[in-house]
Amino acid sequence: ALAQAASAYLIGGAVPMLPASISHHCFSLEEGKVRPALVCHIDIDTSGEVQDARFEFATVQSRHKLSYENVGLFLNGETDAVPEDCRSMLEGLKDFADVRRAYREANFLVPSDQDDYDYQLDDAGHIAAITLRPRSVAHQIVEEAMLATNLSAAKVLAQHNLGLCAAHSGFRDERLGEVKALLKEENITHGDLQNLEDHVQLFKTLEQNTDSAKLIAPLRRMMEGSELSLETQPHLGMGVSAYTTITSPIRRFADLYNHWALGKILTGAAFTPLNEQLRLQINERLQTNRQADRELSLWLLTLFTESLVGTQAKGKVRIVTQHGFGVRLDDNGIEGFVLFPKDVEKEFDAKRMTLKAKGCAYEIGQSVDVTVVSVDKDKRRVAFDVVTPPEA
Repeated sequence: ALAQAASAYLIGGAVPMLPASISHHCFSLEEGKVRPALVCHIDIDTSGEVQDARFEFATVQSRHKLSYENVGLFLNGETDAVPEDCRSMLEGLKDFADVRRAYREANFLVPSDQDDYDYQLDDAGHIAAITLRPRSVAHQIVEEAMLATNLSAAKVLAQHNLGLCAAHSGFRDERLGEVKALLKEENITHGDLQNLEDHVQLFKTLEQNTDSAKLIAPLRRMMEGSELSLETQPHLGMGVSAYTTITSPIRRFADLYNHWALGKILTGAAFTPLNEQLRLQINERLQTNRQADRELSLWLLTLFTESLVGTQAKGKVRIVTQHGFGVRLDDNGIEGFVLFPKDVEKEFDAKRMTLKAKGCAYEIGQSVDVTVVSVDKDKRRVAFDVVTPPEA
């Protein structure tokens, strides 16, 4: 597990962190089987705030193998979609998810939900079709339960100075000057941009009206990514004082390690802390997994996109540069770039990440209609062109 760092989920299959005999059987919550578990009891008030959280090791028995689809159908009114003995529990979980989401939106930072896609492969392992994966209230239940559990674990581990936390330091050091200049130009007051409370307040201020809210996407583009840390640090991207993960010990080493740390706290079990060298090794391996996923996805999506050359589609601007802008298509998630020729007069604002060209204006998050122009398989690149440019 330490060497692998995490399961790598790739199009067409996965490279598991642990052998299938463990991950798919003896430690998997199979229906009707008694399994060892780390249990978190969470008390929340009517506003969604966690009042208390208690951990214990126990055994659990999964009563039913439910699906996101059937739970979503049930919570949308199809009573027979799930077994009778779990219906009241699911209704309670929906209420929990609703109030918890509202609490997080009011007190933390909640990025917009991202679309996910399902891939149908042919016999050669190439993509034959892509469909947008529907997101239901069932997904929201799992997400809110997971986040509440992880936040509760982070608090306990921080009290004992144990475990691996997910740290996010906010804006990249080399972009701080641009961030401050942008906020000054927009007459937006702010405190210490690397302080948790001031950081959250800044984004809450930006959310208050449509014009300032447009700055959120480019500002997020100027941020660091998160990484695992042996010291408790804030996660500025989420707007929380500490965050960790414990809900997937079968597929993430950090979660497994945090289970061992909680074992020491709860039972005094033997525990060997990581050193800095191993922490760096884990972060590097996680980066390798992400890179492998991206490289494979780019290759397969490029092959698939060849059949779409000449077609039109809707998408959203994902990134803006001085030369053009990247677009992600709504229906299938394919990403491509609209490149303006060098002789076209362009006006690029690096701080706001906006571009004006041919009398039209482009910004992150904007909806555009594009045509798939060409595919470069060697460079894994897709070229788009704008169908109906928006007026500047």
